[in-house]
Amino acid sequence: MDYTAAVKEIIRYLGGVENIKSVNHCMTRLRFVLKNESAVEAEKLKKVNGIMGLMVKGGQHQVIIGNSVGRYYQEIVKQGKFAPETSRQDEKGPVLQLFVDYISGSMSPIITALIGGGMIKVIVILLELTGFLTPGMQTHTILSLFGDAPFYFMPVMLAYSTAAKFGINQMLAVVIAGIMIHPSFISLVGSGEPVSFIGLPVTPASYSSSVIPILMMTWVMKYADRGLDKLIPDVVKSFLKPILFIFLCGTLLPRYF
Repeated sequence: MDYTAAVKEIIRYLGGVENIKSVNHCMTRLRFVLKNESAVEAEKLKKVNGIMGLMVKGGQHQVIIGNSVGRYYQEIVKQGKFAPETSRQDEKGPVLQLFVDYISGSMSPIITALIGGGMIKVIVILLELTGFLTPGMQTHTILSLFGDAPFYFMPVMLAYSTAAKFGINQMLAVVIAGIMIHPSFISLVGSGEPVSFIGLPVTPASYSSSVIPILMMTWVMKYADRGLDKLIPDVVKSFLKPILFIFLCGTLLPRYF
């Protein structure tokens, strides 16, 4: 399969590189946000080798590829010289459209991991029913961990994918998600005793496998990142920004989310 030639045609029929505001992908589709939708040559685009269809939904032009979507995406990034910032969300448009785009853009990259973990959990159940495994066996425990891991660490995966969508530092977002599921934090809030940090009460909640808190928190991170960028002088930004970002977001997280 000549991905190079196919991608050149996709870009051309979408109005050229200069017309592509952002590009991302899910399991089967390339998702484009365009500057000028009228520049799209839809009928020609549908006839490109490897294209199964075209949908316009939620402000995105979704090019249906199938299982080889990753190869197309890599070639598009290469040819268009797209930087990570191209995955930032377009913040103009109807609120509902932005919300749907935010949720779909955040969840789509982690679906593969959730499917893998879910199928392993099904296999564990089948092995139990057939008698090949019984609870308490070390193999049973470890195989169960394989299936549970994507769900337990869902806040971390969502932090990474959402930070990529917003164009903020993904590793700092992962650190904030890590705070949510750190064993010491889980033990502290699970003790049943009132918990406080610098005099502020901490919500006694468990965040492992959660979705909504990290999605809300990453939205806050976007504005924290931009605000700190403007306030901190360039000469000290490399070390002062990470300190303030982690402290600010880490303080807000257990207080409000």
